[in-house]
Amino acid sequence: MKKLAILLLIILSGTVLFAQTIIPKKANTIIISGDLNQADFYAKIADILFDNGYGLQSSDKALGSLTTTSRGIKSGNFQVMFTVLVKDNKATLRGQWKSEELKFDWLIIEYGGQKGSMKMITWNEMINLANQIPGTKEYLIK
Repeated sequence: MKKLAILLLIILSGTVLFAQTIIPKKANTIIISGDLNQADFYAKIADILFDNGYGLQSSDKALGSLTTTSRGIKSGNFQVMFTVLVKDNKATLRGQWKSEELKFDWLIIEYGGQKGSMKMITWNEMINLANQIPGTKEYLIK
């Protein structure tokens, strides 16, 4: 009986440890829930954006909003920019991109496309930023 309980515990813990978050196709919003209060979370995110080469186009600490300047991505010939809204201990991250070659307006960054495509490269840039922000992540289609 004791061996059975130990075996069951090992199986359940392995399931929890190896569970992966599934990102829905066309997800375009990342919600990050952290432990910091709104002011500290806002400052932390602003620092992360700055450390990644993004300037601030607009910011409002009272509202908890940040919009970055656009920046080129090393692995492609396009620009990206991000908007973050911090409310209490949750941050909502969204992004936009445009191609310098294709001459179209800004498009929303969303999960999908083939490896190496513009969609996946820009999504990976957004994921890279989100992963630097402490907290649990949730991926939504909005």
